[in-house]
Amino acid sequence: MRLFPMATAAVMATLLAGCATTGGESLQCSLGRMVGQPCEATAQPSAANDASRWDRVQLAFDEEIEQARAAQQKAVASSASLPPRQRATAGAVNTINVLITDSQTQQQQSIRTLDTVAVHLPLAGKGQPGHQATFNAILDFANLVADNRGSSSVIVYQNPADVSAGRANPAETVLKSLSGKPVYVRKQADSNTPVGMERYVVKAGEIRGQL
Repeated sequence: MRLFPMATAAVMATLLAGCATTGGESLQCSLGRMVGQPCEATAQPSAANDASRWDRVQLAFDEEIEQARAAQQKAVASSASLPPRQRATAGAVNTINVLITDSQTQQQQSIRTLDTVAVHLPLAGKGQPGHQATFNAILDFANLVADNRGSSSVIVYQNPADVSAGRANPAETVLKSLSGKPVYVRKQADSNTPVGMERYVVKAGEIRGQL
């Protein structure tokens, strides 16, 4: 499953990795093709062109947000074989506005982007296929986010009582996505997380670079 159409993904990869080019091609050139502007032509700054560029960038991030919602629902559905009280439930999908600078005009635009997506998973289902399938779905999305953003984190909130009793594993690790990007698995003791529950939060990597 891809997060974005191929052309949009190329733009996202350049923007989010904080580099000015992709394979020797400028980000502006990639964006130009998306709006029907030939790569070899030099676009003259205009209000219409600027608006179209920003609209394309926002659309890419909107697609990522919608894919986060779909991935969350897939993770929840993966636990359907478990007894009702052991099934996963959806948490919040949070967005954050990021200020991005246009290197052509030095104008800035606030872009709504994915921040975190959460899934709550009861510990009682551990060892069951439905529990493992939900965990795998969460990790799959974290890998996709890492490939798009350069990194991602899976923060697992655990009640201290579950950690003390050995029901929750506090070990942390760093995994690699298919393209070798880091996925940081972090554990956080949290007394607000109910006993017998783990709260998995996939956090998208920081957006770096400029348009």
